[in-house]
Amino acid sequence: MFAFGVKRGGFDQDMKKLFYDLLRPVYKPILKPLRRRLGRVNYYEHPEMELPKVYDAIQLEVERRLHHYLHCDPNDIRRIAIVGANKGDEIERLALSYPNAAYDCFEPSPRFLPELRRRWSANPKVTIHDVALAQTKGKARFYELSMPGNGSLLEPDIERWSSFTEWKDKSTEFFEVETRQMDEYYQTNSPDLLWMDVQGGEMSVLLGGNETLKKTKAIFLEMTLVQGPYKGCALFSELNDLITSHGFTCCGQGIDPWNFSGVALWIKDIENKICKEHPDRKR
Repeated sequence: MFAFGVKRGGFDQDMKKLFYDLLRPVYKPILKPLRRRLGRVNYYEHPEMELPKVYDAIQLEVERRLHHYLHCDPNDIRRIAIVGANKGDEIERLALSYPNAAYDCFEPSPRFLPELRRRWSANPKVTIHDVALAQTKGKARFYELSMPGNGSLLEPDIERWSSFTEWKDKSTEFFEVETRQMDEYYQTNSPDLLWMDVQGGEMSVLLGGNETLKKTKAIFLEMTLVQGPYKGCALFSELNDLITSHGFTCCGQGIDPWNFSGVALWIKDIENKICKEHPDRKR
């Protein structure tokens, strides 16, 4: 949750991405079937191969195979809410799997808003909201830490945070941001996927979205099994109690064994999806 949430960027990263984007149409048709075939067997037959981090594996399931869990065509995933969007890195990857999706990006931090807008404001499928989602509407103090992607409405316990993340720079700044309830944005339509990266503020976001959750199909968020480095952070068990009360079931969980935080995926109404065919099922 806290150790692996670094959002990297910069000129070198952008140039590397541009290089691979130019080559992808050439090598993708050749390598994709080969990777798929090898990936099914090599981890078992070659124990020397490094396994992916389990929290990365769960995130990749959401980015690439959410439609399998929802039993729908990937083109039918139409709206994704990203709460704590940072620079919007997830959008590009999600768009490869769900080409018809529109994105609602919520990001209050002045440190990352300019880059988020530079990258995505011209995209008609992306709407940027410079607010923090919370239980109540108003103003709140937002804490920004030295590690990118670790800002939160919750005050950090900086010593515990440093231990969790193994990050030495403990500098912190804060500023006032506007808070809004999620229900204000989804009075008619709800996101197919609610994606949250809010560093301990998940419970507050969910409590401000009771009506939205009635129509949302999937939730992916960061969580912790133990007391986290943000004061007042809800545990996984508390989040799970609330989310399951809205008809969701936790279908995937990836934990970092260093600090026992990680990510989790919930799917709504799985009882009506069991063993039912869907358009994109791979046997």
